[in-house]
Amino acid sequence: EVKSGTTNTPVTCIVSGVTTAPTITWSDGSAPITTGADYSVGSVSLSGNTATAVLTVVKASNADATYTCLVTSAEWLKTDDPHTVPINVYDITVDTTEVRAGTETTITCTVSNIDQAPSSIKWEVDGTQYEHGAASSGYQVNNQAYQNMEQKSTLKVTSPTEDKPYTCIVTI
Repeated sequence: EVKSGTTNTPVTCIVSGVTTAPTITWSDGSAPITTGADYSVGSVSLSGNTATAVLTVVKASNADATYTCLVTSAEWLKTDDPHTVPINVYDITVDTTEVRAGTETTITCTVSNIDQAPSSIKWEVDGTQYEHGAASSGYQVNNQAYQNMEQKSTLKVTSPTEDKPYTCIVTI
């Protein structure tokens, strides 16, 4: 899983049992991938009997994608089936709110475009992390049930007294 807009996501193709570097090509569905604005195709490296090639997705799109590495080698009589790697893309939205000092407020973090519930959503304030059900030190976290490819988490701040960052941490 990759957050929408994430930069430089590596996709690795590892081939074992070779004595010379094979040719590894990449595609995204039916179109071949070459180095350009969206991708960086690394060269094949050989270490012992293992060849490795890395495709770097320069910026994740807003949609799921499947990348395929196709391996060809003079050592093999036939080419194995291509190996595909799906990359699922999700979004995180946090509402920005200005609040008068001492006024109770609720901040919402929405995780959308996901095909499974996140394993956790936490909030971090002043280096301390707060999880669902936490109600201490003026903070309360409530995570709503996952449905319709979306999950929300709210952080209730009972008495904010100064400007500070409130960070929503999502683990898929």
